[in-house]
Amino acid sequence: MVVLSPSFFTKNWPQAELDALFAIEMSGKKVILPVRHGLTHQQLVSLSPTLAGLLAADSAKGIQAVAIEIRDVVRGTRNESPAAPTTG
Repeated sequence: MVVLSPSFFTKNWPQAELDALFAIEMSGKKVILPVRHGLTHQQLVSLSPTLAGLLAADSAKGIQAVAIEIRDVVRGTRNESPAAPTTG
């Protein structure tokens, strides 16, 4: 799980860690579960179009909604389409 917030994008080390996760995903293994915190989808598009293309949970929907989305991804029951309405 990667919590994407305005401060996430102001620091170098989170980007380095994210780059490593992207390298793992390029080999075909799903390892990035983004959670937007204090960012709209449009703000994320301007900061990272690649991350914006991934289905992301939104902390503004509440911790229970985020927990359900995480559970569904782990179980493999969540729709992974970026166009899904849960992207907000």
